[in-house]
Amino acid sequence: MIRSLLPQVLEIIGHGVMVVDPEGRIEYWNRWMSEATGVERDAAEGRTVYELFPGMREKAFRRNLKSVIAFGNLAFFSQKVHGALFPMPCAPGSPEGFAVMQQSCRMGPLRHEGSITRAFVVVEDVTEAVSNERRLAEVAVRDGLTGAYNRRWFDRRMEDEIERARRYGRGPGLAILDIDHFKLLNDQEGHQFGDEVLKLVASRCAEALRSTDSLSRYGGEEFCVVLPETPLEQCAALAERLRDACAESPVAHRGVERSLTVSLGVAAWREGDDPGALLGRADAALYAAKRAGRNRVEVGT
Repeated sequence: MIRSLLPQVLEIIGHGVMVVDPEGRIEYWNRWMSEATGVERDAAEGRTVYELFPGMREKAFRRNLKSVIAFGNLAFFSQKVHGALFPMPCAPGSPEGFAVMQQSCRMGPLRHEGSITRAFVVVEDVTEAVSNERRLAEVAVRDGLTGAYNRRWFDRRMEDEIERARRYGRGPGLAILDIDHFKLLNDQEGHQFGDEVLKLVASRCAEALRSTDSLSRYGGEEFCVVLPETPLEQCAALAERLRDACAESPVAHRGVERSLTVSLGVAAWREGDDPGALLGRADAALYAAKRAGRNRVEVGT
């Protein structure tokens, strides 16, 4: 009774199920696999998985299949390691941002008359779970108001860039940005207006930066920009671009309009610098910019 029901169960189960011989030739292909790949059972059975999925992780699959058949053990293909063992299109309604379905796969032995002659493969679509995990990871390193990276992420990024500089001799630049008269804006127009200013500065800076640069909210109205492998002169030019972008147009919120300017201090890595030394020079340059009248860039020496 149970044996006769098993094929029916495999046809309605919410995962892909295959049975393959030691050469990877498909002897069973359930409905989920047909729907996920667009390949019907008749077209799949009798062909090898390597033919059907030419871009698959073939070496890993062959190695594990050999072990399962020889020793009867179980094998697991983790999404974190393999991403997508079998390249398949994402299912309808899947989260955006994935070129192919993300999978976790399991493989195990099938015995006949005491001998292991086949292996089963179970394919689970974990695209949504991976998307949720990435979203949570992103939230952990982002400032909730501005979307810029947070202080913790900045500290880690600085450590990584300094370590890279020590290895290869090409260090990062750093720009510290402070919104001019931010406390006065907050006091006069309220915290909601201040929040709008912070979000606008983050947005304008993000648009003006290179893809390799990273913007972090350092605290309050201060932002830091890590500029990988960037000499001092180029750091200053990028800082000027940020200053211009922020001052491009006034901030408007609920009928109130105020001008917006920022001050910046920049510095570039020198041999022997640790993160604190680089940050200290950029911070001193920022205060020099504020003392000199604000809405300007100063270079740390």
